[in-house]
Amino acid sequence: ALGGTSFILAIHYTSIAKTLVIISISPIMVAIVSLIMLKEKPALYTWISMIIVFIGIYIVMAGDKSGMNLMGNLFALTSVIVGGFSFTLLRKYKNVNMVPAMAVNGIAIALVGFVFADSLVLSSQSMLYILASGIVLAVSFSLITMAPQYIPAPEVAMFFPLGTVLGTLMAWIVLKEQPSSNALMGGSIVIATLFCHAWYSNKLAQNLK
Repeated sequence: ALGGTSFILAIHYTSIAKTLVIISISPIMVAIVSLIMLKEKPALYTWISMIIVFIGIYIVMAGDKSGMNLMGNLFALTSVIVGGFSFTLLRKYKNVNMVPAMAVNGIAIALVGFVFADSLVLSSQSMLYILASGIVLAVSFSLITMAPQYIPAPEVAMFFPLGTVLGTLMAWIVLKEQPSSNALMGGSIVIATLFCHAWYSNKLAQNLK
């Protein structure tokens, strides 16, 4: 709940793009926490992939010259730190079904939303957007919650930066916001790195069988 709330507050106080850049360091945070708590040392190729992904995300956002609000940055950083511990705990207690905990997380975030909302009266169109968002978030976070049961937490977090790239692409498709050359270049690096990492991980797993 703290991680989700911090993420929302980060978006409230600073830009979505800048928030996503900070969130993109999640793989590094998860790897560090997993190393400390679980003694789960990430493979060398995972460390290399994380560094390349971080470089790709930096390239994506290098053209954004807007200022970053300190409070928003701190909330985003809090979300990253909490997320690192969350995924590590999910990995440690992988035999426990943590999906119901997402309901508690949703309730806590909703309570925070009530505090910061300008009005509790919503239009029918807004209700449709909220319903669609609720369904998408419920499915996505449930899958993310279950993922550490099957693969190491650092590898789960490796897919987080993909959201930054996809967010840029969705803005292009839906909002007709033309992505910069930096976004295209950095996005290609991120997607290619994640693909190669997944392919190599699968190859190693098959060789161990």
